[in-house]
Amino acid sequence: MRIVFAGSPQAALPVLTYLEQSAHDLVAVLSRPDAPSGRGRKLAPSPVSTYASQHDLMLYQPKTLKNNAEAAAFLRDLQPDLGVIVAYGAILPADILEIPRFGWINIHFSLLPRWRGAAPVQRALQAGDAQTGVTVFQLELALDTGPIYATCSYTVPEQAAAGDVLLELAELSVKPLEQALSLIERGVAPEPQAEAGVTYAPPLHPAEGEIDWSVPGDTIANHIRGFTPSPGAWTMWQDSRMKLGVLETNPPVTMPIPPLEPGQIFTTRHEVWVGTGSAPVCLGTVAPAGKKPMPAEAWARGAHLESGAKFGSSSPMGGQE
Repeated sequence: MRIVFAGSPQAALPVLTYLEQSAHDLVAVLSRPDAPSGRGRKLAPSPVSTYASQHDLMLYQPKTLKNNAEAAAFLRDLQPDLGVIVAYGAILPADILEIPRFGWINIHFSLLPRWRGAAPVQRALQAGDAQTGVTVFQLELALDTGPIYATCSYTVPEQAAAGDVLLELAELSVKPLEQALSLIERGVAPEPQAEAGVTYAPPLHPAEGEIDWSVPGDTIANHIRGFTPSPGAWTMWQDSRMKLGVLETNPPVTMPIPPLEPGQIFTTRHEVWVGTGSAPVCLGTVAPAGKKPMPAEAWARGAHLESGAKFGSSSPMGGQE
């Protein structure tokens, strides 16, 4: 088949690599325009754009596909049989959806209909899901509602962060894509999505990353995993945001941990514990404002905490051994 691919981030590369090396004819690659990146905010291409340039693939980077006659004409001239999309970063309008002979299929990183939307991996981890996966479905105008060609399940590791899970799902997505392409070539229709079990995964906003220490420790752990690495989970310390990495699981308890109020800090020689709405949790890494991530115990030693220190307070006072 003549295939057009649309994608932008690193998570789209396994599928793009597969399509380039397959027997199908990859006629063009669509990706988002170069965008400011890094501290210098210099324009940089997306990982998909970089790959396409390095492998001499036809690359097209329209600013928008909506009401874009030039983009529609470009795609029609290619006479594609199928469009394949992985995290392109923009909604495809109706006139673009209709161009390929078999329409477009989307590789979505959840088991639909659970977690329709832009941030399925992050919301799944935030909710504490132990199981997620990949769905290949026929793209429609409505949000992730199309009939399903193939799926692949994935068991989420206990300490995995969203960024790690996303990349693992990206690698797993090739198998259900192969299945979907075979079904399309054989004229097999996809199956409608279940009507029950629909949930939504809206984009994450930085303000949502703030940790509420009054909720149970498991909820906090899942929250941090879902927001790592971006946009990041954080708490206030001395009037500045401090980002927190994934919590320690089953750390060695070197001394008794006293009862702690939500947000209250207690340090031992090798651990930093924080009170929650249930049992205390042990911090992994922290990144104070303007600094790189460091082990929590290294931060605590330099912070000179005194008894009663709490996150969310502007006071430097805190407690230790």
